[in-house]
Amino acid sequence: MTIPSVMFIEAGADSLPTLDPATKQAQIKELVSFGDERAKRLGATGLTGDFSIGYQLGIETARAMQSMGAKL
Repeated sequence: MTIPSVMFIEAGADSLPTLDPATKQAQIKELVSFGDERAKRLGATGLTGDFSIGYQLGIETARAMQSMGAKL
């Protein structure tokens, strides 16, 4: 498992505001399909706004790592 360095997290955070709205909408749709109850089983309080932001940030961080050639 690779732990992303803060450089990748910052790159993900920087790109999040410029994410194509259609892509963001599709990602949220998939998250909703994951379900509130399953999120709670992970220890979250459910599909809250914060959970959604964390999910989006995680995806953007992975994209940053991939674009910079990091091993996922």
